[in-house]
Amino acid sequence: MLDNNEIGIFIRLVDAGGKTAKEIAEMYRTSAAKDPLGRVAFCTDAEADPRLADRFNQAILAYEGDYGEYEYIIGDIIDTDLAYDPDAPKGFKRKIMGAFSDLLPREFEREMKSTWLLLNNLRDLDAEEAAGMQCVLSNELSAPADLLDNRAASVNFTYFV
Repeated sequence: MLDNNEIGIFIRLVDAGGKTAKEIAEMYRTSAAKDPLGRVAFCTDAEADPRLADRFNQAILAYEGDYGEYEYIIGDIIDTDLAYDPDAPKGFKRKIMGAFSDLLPREFEREMKSTWLLLNNLRDLDAEEAAGMQCVLSNELSAPADLLDNRAASVNFTYFV
C-alpha cells in the first residue's frame, strides 16, 4: 500500500461535541462529497513531526461502529499545515487556523489545532486489509484494531506502515 519512503497516519476518532465517532466520520465523508475535488480538511492537536511531512501519504480515520466492530476510512494526504516545532520546550503547542480550514466539515468551523491534513479520495478500508497493517505508537508495533482500545492512540500521533 505504501512505498518504503512513505508514511501513513492512523487517527482514532472519538465521540465529541455530542456526536459519536461514527457520526463524525460521516461528517468528513459528507464534506468531501460536497467539494468538487473531493477534498476535506482534518485537524488534531496530536503533533506531527514536520521533518517527516513530505513523506505523509495516506491517513486512516478509525472508529468503533454501531455494533462494536471497527470501521476504517482511508484517504490520500495531499497537503499539510503543521504548527508543531520539534525544538520548542516540552509541552509547548501552538494552535493555528489551518491553511485549508475552509474545507473542514461545517460542524468544526473555527477550529484551532496543531496539525492540519488536507485529504481527498476518501474510501472505506476493509477490516482485513487494515489488520495487515502495522502502526507505530511509542516505538512499538501494533495492529490498527489494537489501537482503537488504546486511549493513547487518540492523543498521540500514530504512523502506519
